[in-house]
Amino acid sequence: MYLSKKKINNLKLFPSLDEIKFKAKTALNRFPIVLFWAIIGTFFVFILIETDSLDNIEYQKVIMTFVLGISWLISSRFFIE
Repeated sequence: MYLSKKKINNLKLFPSLDEIKFKAKTALNRFPIVLFWAIIGTFFVFILIETDSLDNIEYQKVIMTFVLGISWLISSRFFIE
């Protein structure tokens, strides 16, 4: 199916900064604990990478807890809604 020229001109490749701010605020209001969990997990992994400690099995378990926790927190939020 071909798109008309009018539809092609209306397609945006990149959202505006206002749209990004609005969507970020909406996500923060909807999922505050999930975003906090993701930020803490990201910093934890950054620290492990900088100290070359990724090979430690105990740290790998903590990383998996962060990864699984994000999906669990999102699904529990959907269940509540």
